[in-house]
Amino acid sequence: MKYPVFFILALLLFSCGEKSENPVSRQVEISLSDEINIDVSEALGSYSNYFLIEDEQYLVTYSNSKSGVTLDLFDWKKKQFVESVPMRDIFLKEGFFTSTVYAINRDSVIFFDSNKHLMIFNMKNKSVTSKIDLSTYLPEPYIVGYENLKPIIKNGQLLFRVQKDNHTYFDKEFYQSPYLAILDLNELSEVKLVGEFPASYQEMNDTYFLNSQRLEFGFGLAGTSQVISSFRSDPALHVNNIDQNTFIEAPSQYMSKPSKFTQEEINNSSDSWITEGHYNGIIAHPELNIYYRFYVPAQELLNSQGEKKNPASRPFSVQVLDENFKVLEEKLFDYNETKLDFIVSFLAKDGLYFAIENGEEDIMTFKKLSVTPISE
Repeated sequence: MKYPVFFILALLLFSCGEKSENPVSRQVEISLSDEINIDVSEALGSYSNYFLIEDEQYLVTYSNSKSGVTLDLFDWKKKQFVESVPMRDIFLKEGFFTSTVYAINRDSVIFFDSNKHLMIFNMKNKSVTSKIDLSTYLPEPYIVGYENLKPIIKNGQLLFRVQKDNHTYFDKEFYQSPYLAILDLNELSEVKLVGEFPASYQEMNDTYFLNSQRLEFGFGLAGTSQVISSFRSDPALHVNNIDQNTFIEAPSQYMSKPSKFTQEEINNSSDSWITEGHYNGIIAHPELNIYYRFYVPAQELLNSQGEKKNPASRPFSVQVLDENFKVLEEKLFDYNETKLDFIVSFLAKDGLYFAIENGEEDIMTFKKLSVTPISE
């Protein structure tokens, strides 16, 4: 995936709708490549984020662990380590408490902190280029959302979570307002608010879906004029095209009816994190003109030995959708067999890459998910 450059301040960077049913049509085949291994013995390892940059020449990785807070740079084409850039002292100097990161290129690594600020870092000269208070560009009574886990940047447009002040996800009003903001980083003017929760969310009253406040989002195949949202407990995708809102049903074949919980049950029980099924990421792949969407099926609480299952090693499925959100295929992956981690995946022109848990400290392993048409 090519990341464009955009301009911001003194920095030059590359720069209630209708519902439709959506059965699986099985027009493509989903397969996994052989393992790709990279030596990380000179790097920190334990990465939570991966970004391909500069025409896929480099892979930027980010680690925030007890061992340190570091950006590591790899030559993706040669599969070689290049350098490490420690960030802990820089964060302390800037008073910055990072929560997530987004790499555009080596000149422009974007950090977001828990205090709703954005910081632009230059990996080449190891310096902070700019800091922005995102709340400055929000209309009252909106604030940066508590669940702002994965902001998206494309062509100078920043997409991030927002919510009305004084509303929590146990308030009905939380689900009756826009939940995303688009900020033009070139102009830095007031944001555009978008996003609509499905009816199943707006009708909640005293009982709630698990993690109902969380959702995945991104720009669509049509570019920054199109915003796609995937909800944890509803099969409908919300598609916003400029000023037109549409809900499109794209159910997983492994989907089960989501449970509802009281606020007390959600606050006091961790078992539901193991048992409940949920939708997760939605990723546009422009080179193939498709979308990927993840679903984690419901499962039993205990394994065959009577022990609680690990929520971090659950099976998951990958849906492949066309540009009209028709489900072309869906494939289930068992973590115990594949060791795939869809949470730490990244997109390339030729496919979607997953990090593999290999049990080795000095080797970083990936597998590529490929999508190929089925010949008639």
